[in-house]
Amino acid sequence: MNIPPEILNKLEDHQNETQSIVQKSTECLTDFDTSNLRFSCKISAPVPELTPGERNSSMVFVFRYDHLPHLTDFTIDGNNGQYYLREIGDIRAGINEYRSIFWNNDDPIYYGKISNIYRTKLVNRDHSKGLSITVLNAENEDVTLDFVKHLDLQKKAIRNIIKASDFDYLFNGALQHSSMQHSKRLIKDYYTGEMNYILLRNMMFACYIKDLFQDYYRVINILSFPRMGGL
Repeated sequence: MNIPPEILNKLEDHQNETQSIVQKSTECLTDFDTSNLRFSCKISAPVPELTPGERNSSMVFVFRYDHLPHLTDFTIDGNNGQYYLREIGDIRAGINEYRSIFWNNDDPIYYGKISNIYRTKLVNRDHSKGLSITVLNAENEDVTLDFVKHLDLQKKAIRNIIKASDFDYLFNGALQHSSMQHSKRLIKDYYTGEMNYILLRNMMFACYIKDLFQDYYRVINILSFPRMGGL
């Protein structure tokens, strides 16, 4: 299919803009190496490792995270001089799948809430008061505080990406709700086709955010809670 160069150029411009925003948003990150870390859990307090609420949130977060879409490839279909994204439905649904993790701060698996649960246990050095998680590097050195700083900077990078995104517009004006404050933009973006590019860009943002939360996902998975069974 001969896709018009203006479409290909616009796609490339949007991709470059997205990557530039991500690069700028993640400049706060350090080169802390997480590839060979080990985690040690200790607790001597007469309380469970996790409260029922913490365990439930952790299990649901893992269930959601394991199945988050990572849609970065797409196909362009043409018909009578009009061109469309074949995966537009998957992209739209995919962005919605991320909402509870990084947008809805009332949800128990919202990244701010779920990360605070485990940050508390990482900075707790007194296992007689509750679960204490220690992080060790390949040389068996305690790098817990460095790891906590690394996680804090990742959260900052996530906030930076969200700030530069269109998630407020998408979730409150097009995908989840239809707030009147976004109506003029929605009408314009919808009939001009700009919505295709907006959805693509923000799907990429969502995928970057998923990658940034991978280290917290690792921490959550060191504890035992029910895993999804098979058929």
